[in-house]
Amino acid sequence: MNPAFRTLELRGFLPLFQGVASRMTSAWKDQIQSGDNKINVTPWLARTALDAIGGAAFNYQFGALDNAQNELRMCLDNLFCDTLPSRPNWDILFKALWRYIPLPILQLVEYMPTKEYRRFRQFRNVCRSVAKQLITHNASKMDTFPEVKPKRDLMNVLVRANASEDPKRQLDEDEVLSQMGTIILAGHDTVAFTLSWMLYELAKHPDDQKRLRDEIRALRTQIPANTTFTTADLESLPFTNAVIKEAMRLHPILPTLNRTAERDDTIPLALPVVAADGRIVKELSVKRGQDFVISVSGYNRVSSVWGDDAGCLTDES
Repeated sequence: MNPAFRTLELRGFLPLFQGVASRMTSAWKDQIQSGDNKINVTPWLARTALDAIGGAAFNYQFGALDNAQNELRMCLDNLFCDTLPSRPNWDILFKALWRYIPLPILQLVEYMPTKEYRRFRQFRNVCRSVAKQLITHNASKMDTFPEVKPKRDLMNVLVRANASEDPKRQLDEDEVLSQMGTIILAGHDTVAFTLSWMLYELAKHPDDQKRLRDEIRALRTQIPANTTFTTADLESLPFTNAVIKEAMRLHPILPTLNRTAERDDTIPLALPVVAADGRIVKELSVKRGQDFVISVSGYNRVSSVWGDDAGCLTDES
């Protein structure tokens, strides 16, 4: 799917993202004008992200902002909230042992009768069904109107790229269809949470919020009325882009990364560590198969890398 993530391709989705964002802000204005001044932004941002991803990734309309009775959207409602917070001890141990279970047996996990597995199985099945309908529909349009250039949403790119691969390297149908669920889960709540954290940090720093507004308003006065920002316009906003990057530094989408060493090795440390017994450790010896948890959040707040104020968003960011 790499061709779909090139800068040129992503810029082509800007009008779609702007349209979805405009619908969201209009809904917020209507709610405020009706007398409700408290808005729980995270659910709204999740619905907005879902509509944006649906259009960009699959040319598919979730209708999340309009509360449409869409089967796939309804499968996502509270999917993680209902299944992940309170896991029984046996389930935690079971998941820790997955790597030692043969794959044919592990694939039967989705049929376990607990709530978590039932809900994820339902989401997976609905995703595959919708993805198959979209692929069939797009293929039919290409056969009927071969002169029409197909849209470069992620699903179409994946299908065409997969068809051009060496048959030995092609994804099978189930793997192609499953990509829809993967993209939705990977890009849905992550976008909403990142934007929520950014708004939270701006709410704590009104001076930065004012500076951000002033920068955007100044640009608005320089472009024709009733036109939207282009990608070049957005890239010309240094403080706005700095705020986005700073929010992602403080609140990364993935706070940790899990890795497994493929071979024995010695890793030098940029900064020596003082061990509990007083030894100065300058390198780590690792063994093949050893697991690591790498703290992205921790690294992003190291003062020797980011400065003495690395732990917070500051007015000088």
